[in-house]
This record gives sequence, structure tokens and C-alpha cells, in this order.
Amino acid sequence: MELSRDQLQKNLDIALAKNSDLENELQINEATFSRYLTLSEVILVALDDQARITMIGGKGCELLGYSAEELNGQNWFQACLPVDNYETVFTIYKSLMAGDTEHVDKFENEILTKSGKKRHIAWHNALLKDSTDNIVGTLSSGVDITERKLVEDSLRDNELILNKVQEIAHIGSWDWDTINNTAKLSPELCKIYDIPPGQFDGDISSLG
Repeated sequence: MELSRDQLQKNLDIALAKNSDLENELQINEATFSRYLTLSEVILVALDDQARITMIGGKGCELLGYSAEELNGQNWFQACLPVDNYETVFTIYKSLMAGDTEHVDKFENEILTKSGKKRHIAWHNALLKDSTDNIVGTLSSGVDITERKLVEDSLRDNELILNKVQEIAHIGSWDWDTINNTAKLSPELCKIYDIPPGQFDGDISSLG
């Protein structure tokens, strides 16, 4: 059955309208996804096989202080990493591009903002491949853990100070895990009870 010119045009108009609706829906979904990324505090960075930024989303631009236009096409490591971290992190990237994701799918490193501030990021890394399974880049999602690292460093410093004070005073302390009914002894208390470092089994009753 042959269709008239008017019927063909009508079918074409319907198809174009559906295609337009689909494009609008995809744009809405993309915008929604972008908002979700921003709200979730996630940084999203895609690099090509020359370490050039092909996409940056989520909180990436806000955290770094750049616009996407300023960053797209730039070498990620030269533009956004401190000089003292460059070689180490670039080695991780080269391992990813070589297909080795076993040991570098998760990694932490500092980034450098436009204003010169450093932020500590915990990354999850994945590979981008073409239709023939060739590696063409990387995709990384990151979370800013700067404040958490500062707290951890402060606690570590306080523990070192406490251990030193106990060593000078020749006194010890212990932490009791009430849930598991185990104890953790300070280094000086281990010395007092003549327990080699790392050998205490957590049973406080064994101390007599």
C-alpha cells in the first residue's frame, strides 16, 4: 500500500516530534544527573589517553575554582596537581592506561585549586574503552576528605604526645572495647607488663 505525499509528511512530522521529545527528555535527565552529582559532593573527571580533561562535573569546578571551559582540554596533572605530587599520581594514571586497575582503582592524593590551596581527594578510578575494547581514557570520581585528614592527623599527633608523656612518667593507659570486651594497651603499658609490641591479645584479665 503506497502512502500519499501528505501521509508521508505527516508520518515524518510525527517521527520528528517524537525525536524532539526524546532529545528534551535526555537533556532533562542529563541536567537532573548533574544536579544529583553536585548535591552528592562528588567530583567527576574524565581524561583522554594524553591526560587531557574531556569532562569535569559534580563539585569539580566549584572545588577547583575553575570553569569547565577553563579546564577542558588541559592536562589534568599539570593544571590541577601540586608539583610535589605530579610524578607519583601520573605514575598511577600510566598504570591505569596500561590496564592495571587491581592496585590503583582506589587512590588518595592532593589537588591544587586555582587559588593555590591544596585539597585531599579520595578517588575511585575506572577505564574508558572504545567499541574495540581499546583503552582510550580514565573516569574518576572523587570525594573531598581534607577535613577528615586534618582530624586524623591531629588525633595522630595527640596520640604521639600522649605516648611520649607516658614514657617520661612511666605510666600507661588502655582503651576498653565494651562491645567486644577487649582492651588496647598504650605502648608504655605494654613495656610495664613486658609485652612485645603488637603481641597483646586484648584480654585484660591476662594482665593479672
